[in-house]
Amino acid sequence: MIDLTYRSTKKELLDADDVPFADIKKNMQELNTINTLLGGHKITIRGFKKLLGNRNKISVCEIGCGGGDNLHAIEAYCKRHGIICSFTGIDIKKECIDFARQQYPKMNCNWVCSDYQTAVFKKEPDIIFSSLFCHHFNEQQLQVMLQWMK
Repeated sequence: MIDLTYRSTKKELLDADDVPFADIKKNMQELNTINTLLGGHKITIRGFKKLLGNRNKISVCEIGCGGGDNLHAIEAYCKRHGIICSFTGIDIKKECIDFARQQYPKMNCNWVCSDYQTAVFKKEPDIIFSSLFCHHFNEQQLQVMLQWMK
């Protein structure tokens, strides 16, 4: 049996530098399906609604956005509820950003290929979040990321 007392520091297969993009793309497609069917997007929307409050205009940034499905889910919610929202999706992998653009060509999103730490905003977003992303970092990197997000 695996001991889950402590967080694993072992890199996952997708973190390797030599992973073919076809494997990453399949993973992103599967994550979208899982998030759609098993409630991951609902959890994201629930958090978004709490942070939105009474506002009807907001800007949102996701770091480690992958294929953009979280931002797309938020966009769909905003459209249904008359909320004006601008989006920024940041991912360090160009192929992920290209895939997000391809998946959601009509989405009002600024897709940025960058390390989140070096991303430049014309105006700071109202909400910055990440989803299924933190496990890629060690404890020190997580602290840096959370401080950056703050």
